[in-house]
Amino acid sequence: MLTKRPKYIYQIPSEIDEQICLLGVIHFEYARPNFSVRDSDIDYYGFTDVTFDVLTSNGEYWPEMDQRVHMDRGLRAALDHEIEERLV
Repeated sequence: MLTKRPKYIYQIPSEIDEQICLLGVIHFEYARPNFSVRDSDIDYYGFTDVTFDVLTSNGEYWPEMDQRVHMDRGLRAALDHEIEERLV
């Protein structure tokens, strides 16, 4: 069964294991730290929330690489950081 892929708000060029790909950003939210608010660690330190798919270099969904990225916490964190650096 095929599922319809979401529209991407950004498509960011990237490289995973020397393979060129795109990161299709579905959702991105960034909140700056607010050091004057001490009753919430999320407000105090700020946060970034990212949802993305891995796409081939021509923009097609790449299910094998997407699954691999989302199973590897270190790789996922590195790509989250890469997206944050480019969008903030």
